[in-house]
Amino acid sequence: MAAGGGEELRGVRRSMAINMARVHASVVPATVFDEVDIEEWWAPAAEVTLRLIRAIAAGVAAAPALNAWFDGATLRRRLHRAIDLGIAVDTADGLLVPVLRNISAAEPGELRRRLDALMHSV
Repeated sequence: MAAGGGEELRGVRRSMAINMARVHASVVPATVFDEVDIEEWWAPAAEVTLRLIRAIAAGVAAAPALNAWFDGATLRRRLHRAIDLGIAVDTADGLLVPVLRNISAAEPGELRRRLDALMHSV
């Protein structure tokens, strides 16, 4: 234990804490959520994940403002064509968020392979 009674962060947890503090200082927190009935989507869990990823890509394509960066210093926003999606994964070392890049450009089979590779890499 470190002085003051707390646990000193090391490794992945330390990197995660440093990045979270950096991002918190420069990113406006925002959450978009909706409820969806997927009861009729009978499929293995992995295929439901793939369908959700494709649904997110379709939603962002329909509302491009969901895929933008805001620059507070210049008061400008930049819309992005490529849709990159972070997938939160709970690991023994803490929460990791690997990113699937350009999900809207990937065919379902390619997206499935990329998702599988991502899940096996964490």
